[in-house]
Amino acid sequence: MGRIPGTEHFRNVRRHAVETDAGVAILRVDESLYFANVRHLEDLVTAVVSRDPRLGIWY
Repeated sequence: MGRIPGTEHFRNVRRHAVETDAGVAILRVDESLYFANVRHLEDLVTAVVSRDPRLGIWY
């Protein structure tokens, strides 16, 4: 996801002309999050972060 220039709205980077930051990845969860699918989300976040060394996880 990225920010539409001049706004506070975020949209899909594949469908809209948006601004992004190389050190930030924004993921959108379109489904309910519950214990049965948490592992899938964890795997997705890990895959996204591992593909780009500029990304990191801060706690």
